[in-house]
Amino acid sequence: MTEKIYTWVDVQEILLNKTQPWPEELISAQVYWSGLIMGIKCDSIKVIEEFLDKTFDPRYDREKSCLILEDKSELPVTLEVVEKPIEFPLKRPTLKRPNTIYKNYRTDSVPDLPENCPDIFCFHSFKGGVGRTLHAISLAKAFVNNGKKVLLIDSDIEAPGITYLAYSTLVPELSYVDFLALLHSDEDPTFQKSIEFTASVLQSQQRDNIYILPAFRKYQDNFSIGILPEDIILNFPNGFCLTNSIADLGKKLKVDAIIIDARAGISDVSTGLILDYRINRIFVSSISGQSIEGTTKILDRIAPLEELPSNFIIPSVILTQIPENFKDKLSSIKETFNNAFFKTDEAEGNFIIDSFKNNETFSGSFVFIESDFNQNLIVLPVDWDEVLRKVETSQLVSLVSLLALDKYSSSIEIKKIASKRKEFKSKTDTLIFAESGKVSYFHWLNSLKNLSKDFALKTPIVVIIGAKGSGKTLLFLELLKSKNWETFVKNSNTGSNIRDAILFPVLSPLNLEEKANQIRDDCLKNAQTILKFSPAEFDIRDYIRDNLKKDLHEGEWRDIWLNAIAYSAGYSIGTQDAGKRLISDLNEKSKTAIGLFDGIEDLFQTNEQIKNNAIALRGLIQELPDFLDKQINKSLGIIIVIRQDFIDYAIHQNSAQYREKYKSYELRWNHKEALKLAYSVASEYSPNSTKDLPNIDIQSFDELIKTFTFLWGLKLGPDKSKEAYSLRWVLTALSDWNNQIQARDLIRFLYTSSKNSINDKNSNYNDRLLVPSAIKESFGYCSIEKTKEVSQENKTLADIFNKLILEKNKQMPFEKDDLKITQQEIDILEKNGIVRRDSEKYYVAEIYREGLGFKINGKGRRRISAFSKLDI
Repeated sequence: MTEKIYTWVDVQEILLNKTQPWPEELISAQVYWSGLIMGIKCDSIKVIEEFLDKTFDPRYDREKSCLILEDKSELPVTLEVVEKPIEFPLKRPTLKRPNTIYKNYRTDSVPDLPENCPDIFCFHSFKGGVGRTLHAISLAKAFVNNGKKVLLIDSDIEAPGITYLAYSTLVPELSYVDFLALLHSDEDPTFQKSIEFTASVLQSQQRDNIYILPAFRKYQDNFSIGILPEDIILNFPNGFCLTNSIADLGKKLKVDAIIIDARAGISDVSTGLILDYRINRIFVSSISGQSIEGTTKILDRIAPLEELPSNFIIPSVILTQIPENFKDKLSSIKETFNNAFFKTDEAEGNFIIDSFKNNETFSGSFVFIESDFNQNLIVLPVDWDEVLRKVETSQLVSLVSLLALDKYSSSIEIKKIASKRKEFKSKTDTLIFAESGKVSYFHWLNSLKNLSKDFALKTPIVVIIGAKGSGKTLLFLELLKSKNWETFVKNSNTGSNIRDAILFPVLSPLNLEEKANQIRDDCLKNAQTILKFSPAEFDIRDYIRDNLKKDLHEGEWRDIWLNAIAYSAGYSIGTQDAGKRLISDLNEKSKTAIGLFDGIEDLFQTNEQIKNNAIALRGLIQELPDFLDKQINKSLGIIIVIRQDFIDYAIHQNSAQYREKYKSYELRWNHKEALKLAYSVASEYSPNSTKDLPNIDIQSFDELIKTFTFLWGLKLGPDKSKEAYSLRWVLTALSDWNNQIQARDLIRFLYTSSKNSINDKNSNYNDRLLVPSAIKESFGYCSIEKTKEVSQENKTLADIFNKLILEKNKQMPFEKDDLKITQQEIDILEKNGIVRRDSEKYYVAEIYREGLGFKINGKGRRRISAFSKLDI
């Protein structure tokens, strides 16, 4: 015996490792701090004593029947004859030490994974800090970027990484430890009730097609874990039921892949997964000696010792943090890993397991991925979106896609297309103004997807902020068309199991045209029919204006707005407590209704009116949501779309905190969203229109240029000219200096450019919808219309604009004293992204320049280019 035995634990370890072959007469061994109890067959004491001699020599004392430990203390040995037949226990997928060690174990049957279940990928590492979590997230993003849906599970319940990132983007309602507890208490051996419930709750824990199941709901939960994975593995009829339940959950969610970030190290928190050969196990290791050695031991431990089952999946290995000067040493590391898992005879190079040789499915080698050292990934932010942005700009997403090559679409190559300018002009013409009601296309901004995800199972009580032209009325009409919340959420493709709720208009814009008014009336009639309310004529605006004449506080205004909701639905018109009675009525009927507000701006035509009636606005956007959110059943919800400046006027204290509350749902367009809108509108004219659409979110600038060549060409001129790249020029010209771009400005540009392109005779540009001369000409009209609309929206800016328009011979850049406006007015223009200061000169954003009558002097054009910073 070479091992030292300090305690009973060492005795157990020696017997577990079976240093000496167990004799036939020895059946079991139980080791405790107080002694060793051995179950033996009758008349076999001598054989067992000889076994103890060989195993623990020179520590076994026959006379005293004890083991002598290193500190000279004695551990008693008791031999008990086992007379009854023993049913040997199942060998479970665990490394946990058994209370009783048996000579033989029954093999735990390994069931097939559920039919048509998603692929399961489990990331594990011997030690932390090697990039395991980062690569797991990268694989999730790789799937999503190719139009797939993913369930991402943080099973690291000791040091959760994904969990803390997830806290930055959602407030989890259910966690992995909750899922384990649900399984543990489910009397159904298939756990279907627990799986269905978990899937329904996870609808609100989806971000960008990734369902996130964090380890814990709250930070403090990891100090009080009730049920561990080993409780499922060791105590249930089948030791592989945890994996099967996870597979069933992914199947219920209709995801394409399940990615699990497992706990580092050797513990039963993870071993149930890493010992399951039916799933894709990815072992992540740095090149440090400790990490390599630990990973080698894991591969040796999970290596099959018998003939390979047909559903055996060979693991993959990711080597991380590889410096450039270490490349020549990688082959020896790979060989070490291969030898550990495939049990090769190093002298002969032959496989010990015949089934590796004879089955063509197995190549006798891992999928090795080399993940180079990246300084930018050493320190990661704690924000989910920021981490996704970092992995997208690195090579990790494309690198880890090698783990699932068959799951990815080939890269998309955009070819030149024939011109359909006239059709495109007709299409974009109908999209400029939502008020017409003729807009058939609806673009799902990420913020609106967030709205659908977060309130799939909850009643929405939300204020949605947006500038003029950002799509407020388009959203309002889309909700009206849907008529119920379930239809709206389903159209977003963000989830199922949606709360059923009736939608109805409370306040609508004054400038809706006939078709839009018909959509509104149809929605209201539908709600009144279902809720059994009596249709009646009632002017909400007159009701609000009458109350504006009174001196009321926020609480009283809350009740007025609540009554307005009831009156608009045709419920108890004229009664003082109609709103509260409506809530009670909905509760009794087990119905849920959602009131929709748009056109609030029509009630307050001037800034002075807004300021004077800030209390009324606070009653609507602050007091009313708070009141409704406190209702137990939340049978009444609201969706209010409103301009940002109204928020600023109404809420003087903690306005930033208020905006943060609804930030996820703000109608805010960036350059990527603008490009997605442009592609969606124009995609039918692309040669790729019948194939998978490109994922614009992850494309580099060069890839985006190629993607949009069919729309506006490579450059504003021949491809080899010195003209600007079309994509950069268009986005820069449509943006203000705050990098903001509005949907209406983009659609108007597409319409005007296509209209001006129809009669172009230049055959050099038959490869694109929009020709360079038409693109440049369109910005004069776009700028003039933009300036008009901002003037209508913001009276302060309108006054400054009028001053500027009256001035003659204005040139850009200009200095403060060149124009008859005050420094305060210049500061207002700068705050709103209309002008930008550089040294002592000011530059006007291109989207406003011609509308305000500025010409560019010879020094201005290059400066504008220098300012442009696209967020792509």
